[in-house]
Amino acid sequence: MKIYRVPHLLLYCAVVISASRMLLNTSAFATPNYERQKLYENKSDNGRAEKFALLIGINSYPTKPLKGCVNDANSLKTILTRKFNFSDDYHIKTLLNEQATKSAIENAFETHLVSNAKRLKSEGKQGIFVLQFSGHGSRVPDVNGDEPDGWDETLCPVDTDLDSSSHDLIDDEIESMLTVLTKYTDNVTLIIDSCHSGTATRDLDFTPRRLERPTLKAKNGAEQSDISPAKLPLSPSPKYVVLSGCMPGELSLETADDTGAHHGLMTSALIAALENASETSTYRDIWEKVDAGIKSKGISSQNPQVEGDLNRELFKGICERKPSTFKVINYLAGTDTVQINAGKTIGIESGGIVAFYRKGAKTFTGDNDNIALGSVTQAFNYISVVKIPETGNVSADEIQNAQVVPVTPFFGQKRLCIAINTTDCKRSATENKIWKEIKAALQNTTAFDVQEIAAKSIDRTRKTWDVSIETATGKSFEERGGSLPSTVDKNVQGFFIATKENSPLFNSFVPIDTRNGARKICIILNNRLRQEALKLFSNERSGISSGLEVTLERVVSGTKEANDYKFKTEPSDNFSIPCFARGDRFRLVLKNTGLINLFVTGVCIGTDGSIAVAFPRAGHGAGRGDELLTGKTVYSPVFTVDQTTPLGFETLKLLVTTDPVDYSPLQQAAVGLETLAKTTTTRGDERCEGVRSMLLQAMYKPEECSRAISSFTPKLSDWFTKRIDYRIIEKTEVRN
Repeated sequence: MKIYRVPHLLLYCAVVISASRMLLNTSAFATPNYERQKLYENKSDNGRAEKFALLIGINSYPTKPLKGCVNDANSLKTILTRKFNFSDDYHIKTLLNEQATKSAIENAFETHLVSNAKRLKSEGKQGIFVLQFSGHGSRVPDVNGDEPDGWDETLCPVDTDLDSSSHDLIDDEIESMLTVLTKYTDNVTLIIDSCHSGTATRDLDFTPRRLERPTLKAKNGAEQSDISPAKLPLSPSPKYVVLSGCMPGELSLETADDTGAHHGLMTSALIAALENASETSTYRDIWEKVDAGIKSKGISSQNPQVEGDLNRELFKGICERKPSTFKVINYLAGTDTVQINAGKTIGIESGGIVAFYRKGAKTFTGDNDNIALGSVTQAFNYISVVKIPETGNVSADEIQNAQVVPVTPFFGQKRLCIAINTTDCKRSATENKIWKEIKAALQNTTAFDVQEIAAKSIDRTRKTWDVSIETATGKSFEERGGSLPSTVDKNVQGFFIATKENSPLFNSFVPIDTRNGARKICIILNNRLRQEALKLFSNERSGISSGLEVTLERVVSGTKEANDYKFKTEPSDNFSIPCFARGDRFRLVLKNTGLINLFVTGVCIGTDGSIAVAFPRAGHGAGRGDELLTGKTVYSPVFTVDQTTPLGFETLKLLVTTDPVDYSPLQQAAVGLETLAKTTTTRGDERCEGVRSMLLQAMYKPEECSRAISSFTPKLSDWFTKRIDYRIIEKTEVRN
């Protein structure tokens, strides 16, 4: 990405990074509007808004049954009842498997949701309503001519028919149902863990989740396979929030936990995020954690979506909620290791950071009543082992009785599982030599797990590894989605890294005759690890993150030379990831609405494998950031998407602190064909303290993360991160 500077605009920035890869829209990170929230408060005698949910989970389809949808519905019921005051079976209705026919769903929507919303409105009250669906999605021929592609998107009840659309819930019908419901309430949440695209799936082994209808054709003659994938199209509304499992054209996955129970990947991450929701958590806050939870599993192909009033507080009603706190269940006095009763089921992973708050603490943000931080050294489903540094004046009893909450659940790195092809009968001597060098290099580091798999089994074992190392000609590389420079012969044989989605990582192709080819393959893999560690770094206990509003603006006209740019703000009611084509330009608007001055650094995590400090301007404190004064608004440089930027998702990570920090040691070079031979990585000053030390440790020595925590005592209220994701697409894909 090229960066053009905007003259005369001082960027008061300093740094951190946000690790919840939530699909952050380009709209402002506003503090919740409490005046508006009064609309959603209930005035009933018990002081709480009445809440109703209709939860639908279908596994037992006659054709293409699923495994985790019933568990999705039951898990959501449990968390809504236990934590969000959806009080009993009268308020929560579930339709599971054979119960979830089309007529039953329509009847339950009318009698359970609409009738109660109508009753509450007649009493002068506002109810809160949730509709959840976990099951198949499909397409059927458009019946009213409102779809340009000739097809309607649908949700599939259990009695859906492959040969007709009579039993599907068509998008037009769903929108009509919502129109009726929102006449009586302004607070509706839709949770749809179902895909509406041609490649949708609910299994990590890529079992198709979308129901194909080969016997049906659109009136315009279009085949289902001819259609560009599209999600369930609902008109944006301030009265409801829609949480969807993935972007158009992506896979919606489900997986099994250690007990063998299946869940939708999105729903599983949502439950973990809800476990740690606070009283003021917004839909934006939750969805950032959902996306981070999915990415922490090594899944980059599924990007959940949120649309609607994202700054609304979650399931708003007058009720006290606080993060779920956990307990120390085993602590040997005199040691630095404890066990806590929380683990992978609520998103805690090895390398994560947790905070210990004094018994009786009322709030769990910032430094008040915080007595220690710890690093997770082992994480199991329901238990984690935590290492605590020197606690000073804190007694063993205080640690034993402390309340424990996650700070950065996904901090650190997961070991990258790599599949390598063991079939060598057709390899040249040079190719075999490089394969042996690659294998030896990978096995000499603790960052990678290597699976040796026969070539014919690579695709069948895709769910068991993160990336694979493969060989192909330059022509085959381009057929897999790569792009070679004109200087490279398409008939040359080479190595590349394939992702789970079967596309080349970082668009990197290493010809077999490349000098030090094995080392360069390892550089690509290490760059992937460091990028993921940076994306997932966050501080959920900061307490000051609401003081920074961030808005993304698209450049619609003007030039750098004339400095006559005109900008268009991305819609605030749409949380879809913004898309930019090569050559497009944009900038960030940053406003400090808090009571303390901040330093913000923007770090670009590129599709070419690079990590680069994007702002502040070069020469201003060597990457330390200028100061963003309270009450002030400043602008980032104008970013231009380079013509050679590989397609895919990029991230701008904002690292925000109350003191200046130099984040330039985080930078790493791209791994493209021309730059690969010159790639070097700066480790940074390991004597550095504070947040940067903790981050560098995660990126370069994840097995020693606990040492980074013990080397300093970071104040939780002194830093936080934010994350802006966007997608680089072909020019032909851009929509106005």
